[in-house]
Amino acid sequence: MRILHLIDHLGLGGAQTALADLVSHWPVADDRLHVVGLGSRSELRCRFRPSPRLEIETLGGSRWELAGLRHVERLLQRTGYDIVHAHLCKSVIAGLWARRPAKTRLVIHLHGEPRHDFAVFRWAMRLGWSRADAVIAVSKHTAQAARQQLHIAAPRLHQIYNPLSGLAAERPARSAAAWQIRRELGIGPDCPVLGFVGRLIPIKGLGVLLRALADCRTQPRPDNLHLIVVGDGPLAEDLQEQTDQLGLTDRVHFVGSQTDVAPFFQAFDIAVFPSSTEGLPVAVVEAIRFGVPVIASRVGGIPEVIQDGHSGCLIPSGDVEALAHAILALADAPQRREEMAQTARQTAEQHFGAEKVGHRVRELYGQLLEGRSDIR
Repeated sequence: MRILHLIDHLGLGGAQTALADLVSHWPVADDRLHVVGLGSRSELRCRFRPSPRLEIETLGGSRWELAGLRHVERLLQRTGYDIVHAHLCKSVIAGLWARRPAKTRLVIHLHGEPRHDFAVFRWAMRLGWSRADAVIAVSKHTAQAARQQLHIAAPRLHQIYNPLSGLAAERPARSAAAWQIRRELGIGPDCPVLGFVGRLIPIKGLGVLLRALADCRTQPRPDNLHLIVVGDGPLAEDLQEQTDQLGLTDRVHFVGSQTDVAPFFQAFDIAVFPSSTEGLPVAVVEAIRFGVPVIASRVGGIPEVIQDGHSGCLIPSGDVEALAHAILALADAPQRREEMAQTARQTAEQHFGAEKVGHRVRELYGQLLEGRSDIR
């Protein structure tokens, strides 16, 4: 089977991480895989495991260059792919725009709720659903949103979680690189460290986290909380200004985007994701992978992974007081944190194993090529 994966770019992002893990642990050795990033960003290219069956291509220049779209069309006509798998909105447009052989099946991967701010994106996605042979939703919540908002008929809609590789039975020991990160940021070995990984955009709720951390500092214990923020985005300057205004400059550490987030997760004691809306954040699943307990908003597909009070803590979106309370409850309770992380790992093993997810996607491809779309 010849499979073409299209994605907007190979820069840092949850969809890119999920695609790298899917492709790198593909279960069928005879399949030929081709990944095309439409944009020039390529920070996560190194996450793909090298293989003679895998070709990775990054198109230079603007993600909307007509030449890039024509390149995709030439690939489809010349190579004769069996499956085109489009992962984000601009990739869906490319998959729709490019004429493809009649035998080629189009799969659209819905990595979050189907909401877009630009009319052209909304038009493209609605058109994509109507023309796709199958739509994959990353969570039950995302699948429900797709049914309600896009009216996708059940036989074409498939809920498959994103893959997670390298899941250990127990939390790995904190690496030397993680200890070095803490030292370089001036964080003592006994200080509880909160961590956030993601784009600095409004829906991620980092402003809520900063206000909650400020509330925590009014309490007598713990008096040594730190927050490491991994990521970049349009709100970076505003969030740093908010940090200064809240008097948190010595406790909040903005480290920008990082190609390798593993040592940062290992440096965290608690991972916090106070989003206002989500599909199923890859960063939440990554935290589970590294044995870090999670505090997150009760939105999107997150409650499918985190059971409040057992495998993590869930709080109402935007509730500063509830978030501060959850942070204080875990910051001084290392044994409780470890119990939650262990429970979360057991859940993740059932749903997110890279090989298991790969087999489900490969089975879907096979069913499509046989003219059927009747598996779940």
